[in-house]
Amino acid sequence: MNGLRSELRLYAAFVKQNLRQLSQVPKILRAYNGDRPIFVYQMGKVGSTNLYEGANEQRGESSFFHLHRVNREFIRKLKESYNSNAISPYFFYNFSALRMAPILKNERGRGRVRILCPIREPLTRNVSHFFHDIERFYNWRSPPRGVDDLAEMFERKFEHWYPDAWFSEEFKKTTDVDVFSEPFPKSRGFKIYTTDKHDILLFKVEATNSEEFANAFRAFTGCEYTKEKKHNVGISRHYASMYRDFLQSRSLSSSFISQLYSGSLVANHFYMSRELEEAAKRFTQ
Repeated sequence: MNGLRSELRLYAAFVKQNLRQLSQVPKILRAYNGDRPIFVYQMGKVGSTNLYEGANEQRGESSFFHLHRVNREFIRKLKESYNSNAISPYFFYNFSALRMAPILKNERGRGRVRILCPIREPLTRNVSHFFHDIERFYNWRSPPRGVDDLAEMFERKFEHWYPDAWFSEEFKKTTDVDVFSEPFPKSRGFKIYTTDKHDILLFKVEATNSEEFANAFRAFTGCEYTKEKKHNVGISRHYASMYRDFLQSRSLSSSFISQLYSGSLVANHFYMSRELEEAAKRFTQ
């Protein structure tokens, strides 16, 4: 029964997420034929729900749209990676990607599409994503016995390649912007990329408290950046107790963290060494 409950919960989460993306298609089509919409286009678990909902409260529904994936090849790659869970309903993603990718790519060339791309320090993001999809990583007949099992599971089984792959196989193929090909102002924490088809504000969620960022965000979107509300917080979800114990235990190995950071384009391109050191302290003794 516990196994079935976990499977159903995971299925429901996928359906909810995918239907949410699917439901935006007609709104995006209407907005694209009128005022330029703004896309919050980012990998999952970077803490963007407050941004998306807060901005829509200020400017009205159908001004901002929230997307994770529109590239069908990348979606197929994820589906293969998630193959241990055959119930994941990726049909919804494929259908919505087919409709939304041309708009996000601005294939009609209607001015420039505006994109907000928040990013998050990759170890912290990966831990959040791991617990969000925790049922994917263990057999219900042998659940994790404690934080050491969770740490081993996270280190061995989670797709730690995902943040780098999202930029190279999703974002770049959609926008033609290679964020790793030019320097990023790590201390300032944000940068605007301009092409013939896109205006893109890419920023670290950890660096949004400065007045300089607030002014840039206001000029780019016409509204204030907000993160006061607490939506989708891992510590309040169904996996809360495991997540809390994991954070308190700081049980990840320092060798694993060093290896993750040394091989991570996202970590090294966007983050200063001291930022990575501070993040690592949250997860290891």
